[in-house]
Amino acid sequence: VGPLVYESAWGGQNDEEPAYFVPPPESAFQSAPFAAAAAAAATVVSPGPSPGRPASSGISFEAMLTDLEGAELAAYSAAFKSLAGGQLALQPDHEQLRNFVLIHSGVPETELDMELLKLASTNESFSIDCDAFVMLLRNHPVSETELLGEFGRHSNEAGDSMTCEDCRTCLLSLMSGSLHSDFAPERSEKSIDAAMSDAGLTVSMDQWFVHATTLARIVRLTNYAQI
Repeated sequence: VGPLVYESAWGGQNDEEPAYFVPPPESAFQSAPFAAAAAAAATVVSPGPSPGRPASSGISFEAMLTDLEGAELAAYSAAFKSLAGGQLALQPDHEQLRNFVLIHSGVPETELDMELLKLASTNESFSIDCDAFVMLLRNHPVSETELLGEFGRHSNEAGDSMTCEDCRTCLLSLMSGSLHSDFAPERSEKSIDAAMSDAGLTVSMDQWFVHATTLARIVRLTNYAQI
């Protein structure tokens, strides 16, 4: 029997050696197309924050209590920029704008169109810019109807004032109720102290609205900005 003839995996013949298969070198499987496919398969994309919601605000709770308006302006301006995607203003029917207002304000869904149209009608382009957006969130952190009802249940016989102690009780109830606050007791007390910083022994209806809306703004911003 004559010598065996074989072909290697890379071509060419050898008349002297027994036949066997020579596998290609490992580097052949590590060419650019394979490496790219492997890298793509191994890549894990982590989801970013949802539109209009910051991963971290950088605002401290104490700083917010000291300068609530400044903290609101910083956080909500950034939110509007994210929602607008480079536009200077948005139309009242912008879906993400509407959802943001419903989630982060006290405007009920039945009154949303009215409030947005009121803002849009103040300019010729019939749109809502960043300043109007911030103002809406600042002015409507809680339902006025709810505040009226709460005051009526705790005011004196004349219906024109409540005690300072009753006001604090109402604010705590507001936090755990419609504002869905999960503040620790110490943070709740600090928030109420800030909201009632100028309160006297009795609280009128107008003062109650100021205290309650200030507290609601604190809670809304804390929840949104993850402070």
